[in-house]
Amino acid sequence: MYITGYSDYNPHERNNDIRALAIESLFSSEPKEDLEFIQLKYRSKRTSIVRPTKYEFGINQKYDQYIAKAKVTFKHMDRRIAEFLETHTKDIEKYYTLFRIPKASGGTRKITAPENDLKELQTSLLGSFKSMRILEHDAAFAYVEKRSTVDALTVHQANKSQWFLKLDLTKFFPSFTKEVITETLNRLYPIQFIDDELIEHVVEVGLYEGGLPQGSPLSPLLSNLCMVPFDHKLSKKLWDHNKQHFVYTRYADDIIISSQYDFNFNHIISLVQETLSKSGLPHEINHKKTRYGSRSGSNWNLGLMLNKDNNITLGYKKKQSLKAMLHCFLADTVDQNYWELLETQEFLGKLNYAKQVEPSYWEKRILMSEEKNNITLAKAQEIHYSLN
Repeated sequence: MYITGYSDYNPHERNNDIRALAIESLFSSEPKEDLEFIQLKYRSKRTSIVRPTKYEFGINQKYDQYIAKAKVTFKHMDRRIAEFLETHTKDIEKYYTLFRIPKASGGTRKITAPENDLKELQTSLLGSFKSMRILEHDAAFAYVEKRSTVDALTVHQANKSQWFLKLDLTKFFPSFTKEVITETLNRLYPIQFIDDELIEHVVEVGLYEGGLPQGSPLSPLLSNLCMVPFDHKLSKKLWDHNKQHFVYTRYADDIIISSQYDFNFNHIISLVQETLSKSGLPHEINHKKTRYGSRSGSNWNLGLMLNKDNNITLGYKKKQSLKAMLHCFLADTVDQNYWELLETQEFLGKLNYAKQVEPSYWEKRILMSEEKNNITLAKAQEIHYSLN
């Protein structure tokens, strides 16, 4: 059974009661400073494997209360589902809308979005899952609160990694079938103590054509929870594999494995596929998207560049384009050539992300553009929003 808690203690400390520490930190409300990960901007986590014996979880009221809460929560979710099915005559799959959106890498991505009533139910179920505070593994960065692509890359930056292996998993969401999800959730605390029938009812409401749809509020969380055994096994294997330390992060279906030294990437690819199989996951590696190279080359990861100087950047072309947009936005405001609301929002979204990636650079760049155009960004933003 897997328990994931916040890592408010030294992750290398040998402590006989790791289970107690994991549960304590999982339900603690105040983050504590973790010296091991002080350079990272998010709260780190620790996953531990525990044997679920009656002695550990059958007589201790402190732990039993979490199990009892989970049972009540699942029964509440089951009632919500029953109410939905009573008032809606169509099959669940008839309440989805399919459309495609462009991908940054080219082509389109299929989105299967639930209609309002089903989306409201799934959002409610998502809230119930979160109330149990079952956490994702520390290697997961997509769809995790207070984590981003920048944070995922920062782990490799902090390790001063020089060599990078980038892998992509095919059909990531659709590969999570009812059987896969139910079996995997049954390995997590405290879900392991829930009746299988209740788990299956909840899972069925989040499926489309037998797998997780990309577009449902439930899919991101369920996929991350299902990946906990895999993330845990692979992280442990790579920590000191063949006397070499590797860093592993996963952003949904994008896997990054790095090291300070050159390594046999074909061996690591085989290790990843073997771990997927042993974790009970049907996913396959998309070898067409596999990349291996050093930081001295064109080292793009998750749309960002970790360059030869170990700095995370948007890349020259993206920065030049955004600088031009910034100048035009301020100049057009002064000239009263106001942008449409959508244009304004898209530009400010890109700029805010750029500030997250390279805060000091964009702080200076914005100041220079404000002085040149004799108007502040905040004032220009206020004017545009007041007119839309």
